[in-house]
Amino acid sequence: SAGTSLNMVFLFIFFFFFFSSSLLFFFFKQKTAYEIKECDWSSDVCSSDLNFVVYPDVEVIYQYENNLFLTSTKEFADSSYVVRPKIQVELPYARSYFRAGYSGEYRDYARYNIRDNWTHTVTAEGKMELASGVDVTVRQRFVQSTLYTEEFDPGREVYFGNDRFRTSRTEGELGYHFSRRIEGKVNGSFQSVNFTADQNAGTPRTFFDYRVYGGGVEAEYKVRPNTSLGVEVGGSVTTQDRAFEGVGDGRKIRGSYAGLVLRGHLTPTLSGELSGRFRRLRFEEEAGFAGSKGADYKGSVFRLTLSNRFSPSTMATLSLGREAQQSGFVGNNYFVATDGFLTVTQNVSRRTFWSLGLSFQTNAYSGTSAAFGGVKRDDDISSVKAGAGFYFHRRASARLNYQYENRDSNIPLFNYTNNRYMAEVNIGW
Repeated sequence: SAGTSLNMVFLFIFFFFFFSSSLLFFFFKQKTAYEIKECDWSSDVCSSDLNFVVYPDVEVIYQYENNLFLTSTKEFADSSYVVRPKIQVELPYARSYFRAGYSGEYRDYARYNIRDNWTHTVTAEGKMELASGVDVTVRQRFVQSTLYTEEFDPGREVYFGNDRFRTSRTEGELGYHFSRRIEGKVNGSFQSVNFTADQNAGTPRTFFDYRVYGGGVEAEYKVRPNTSLGVEVGGSVTTQDRAFEGVGDGRKIRGSYAGLVLRGHLTPTLSGELSGRFRRLRFEEEAGFAGSKGADYKGSVFRLTLSNRFSPSTMATLSLGREAQQSGFVGNNYFVATDGFLTVTQNVSRRTFWSLGLSFQTNAYSGTSAAFGGVKRDDDISSVKAGAGFYFHRRASARLNYQYENRDSNIPLFNYTNNRYMAEVNIGW
């Protein structure tokens, strides 16, 4: 399998960069219509004289971990080769823009026979600002994968999966500037998660299909040029397909929230956002499935994010939060996740850099499970990430990464420890 992986690596690098170079050659030759320039991908709009930007990128990774399935017993060690081709394009126009990107991943393990080697991610975002004070923003994200469980379970209840799934999320926002200081926003979203029908008979499913419809309104007031305070209210309806658990195939969760959000720059180098909400989740019992209602959630949630650039070469990001997440654990409607992470990055010189990340998360479940002695499940998850790298060229780098992760649960079945080692080479823009 390792030989197949190496062949895939060279094949991807050759064809991907041949295609990307052809695109760049075409656009360079057509300077009267297109002009290629570098710009900050994170900025809303690049320079006004920029017409089209293409960012090709390829990562090649060797990875080893001593507990691939994240189990409490009988740890399974394995290594894998990963190839990640990416391409991003941007088309800015005046104060508007359109961005789109594709990221693929081919992963091949030495021992484990993964159900689907491929992961596909497609993103698109567009914003149009009109002279009348109206702006419209639309975002789309599509993922097809097996391993990346956080795409359908952001609360990290599920930590390993081998079922194919597709998730799609569409967001839209309409804003109107009543004055230089006051803006009103109306937003809506739709997300769907679907597992494919190739599940092996008799094996437990990783999670369940669901659909979420959401919407809300926000009034924002600029306290200072770089700082704003907003008031927001909204709601959502989630429909779960849990017929395989005997809970029903149309169970609904009705959610609502109201809160405040403060965002902006506290100092020239320190920026952040603080949002606090009162949230309610009501779980409905589906007709014909008596006893499927369970407990509702009513309480506070929040998220604080701070970023500080200590110097041109050193940056740190801190995030703390609390959120109620839907649960697939038997006997539970939801769990409350309280989390925090800190990341620090530094460019030591023009060619060398390092990074460090620390994170923790506590998941407190709502109900008891008779299958596990009638106790309420509580998980504590901690992680440490460290890495260092070297730039061979401004378009080529290599890095070594290490990650330690531990889950400590009051139900021993869910305990695990894993060590992951990675060697990466990156070529791209």
